[in-house]
Amino acid sequence: MPGPFDSQLSNAQTIMLQSPDDPICSLCDSLADYGANDTHSALMHAMRTISGWIYADNALWLGLVHVLSHRSQTPDLLYGWRIGALEVLHPELVPPAHLREGLKLMQTPDPGDTSVVIASTMGRFRAYSLQTGIVDLAALEKTEHYDYFYRRLGIKDRIWISAPVNADTESLFLFDSCTPDRHFSQDDIALASKALRCMKWFHRQLLCARGLGLCEEPLTPAERRLIPELLNGDAEKVIAARLGLTPATVHQYAVSIYRKFGVHGHTEFMSIWLRGRM
Repeated sequence: MPGPFDSQLSNAQTIMLQSPDDPICSLCDSLADYGANDTHSALMHAMRTISGWIYADNALWLGLVHVLSHRSQTPDLLYGWRIGALEVLHPELVPPAHLREGLKLMQTPDPGDTSVVIASTMGRFRAYSLQTGIVDLAALEKTEHYDYFYRRLGIKDRIWISAPVNADTESLFLFDSCTPDRHFSQDDIALASKALRCMKWFHRQLLCARGLGLCEEPLTPAERRLIPELLNGDAEKVIAARLGLTPATVHQYAVSIYRKFGVHGHTEFMSIWLRGRM
């Protein structure tokens, strides 16, 4: 026979299944299933999933690093912040030459009003959209910056969601709508923001995998290539055979990586990622 609380439990289960938090929890669970050595796939999954929720046509991730002192003698509209890494969900929508030139333009004295707003508000979690007042849109549409970064790529609206990881790094997600008359709603911004707000461990992991904000010196391409292999836990000889390198070369790269991360060996190196998951 049904117990006195069966009806209440049934209603509670229904509420849980219909909760708007369910897709966010599912996303967090699925990201946790990716290994620390596969942050690229995890990032693509996160961008693809959130894009599906809000009907975004493309998404980008930027690892931002504070590289210049506020006391620098050179005026800097970006307050010392620079792009340390960039990933695109659908690279076919952003021609490589256009992307390379765009990154160069971001280093000029006029990086664009939207970039200035993002840089000037560093240090707290925040979200903006192009259509809801990050800047004066009518004025922006008259600029060469808008023509290059938005009009030429068919972007009608954009969401920026930036999450600080520490004083010198931030994880910035961009979601673009290229569909005519399709603008992001406040609900879209709220849903994407809520998802990205609750996963600081993931933002940290994305930055760790690229050595951003944690290394005393930039990682070389060869060292970046070795990081996922080290996180697999295989012996250096096994890694060398898989990559077609000599064991001595792999050891040299590994020692350099540990030095740049400020750790004394593989165990301490792994602990950086373990802390990021806690």
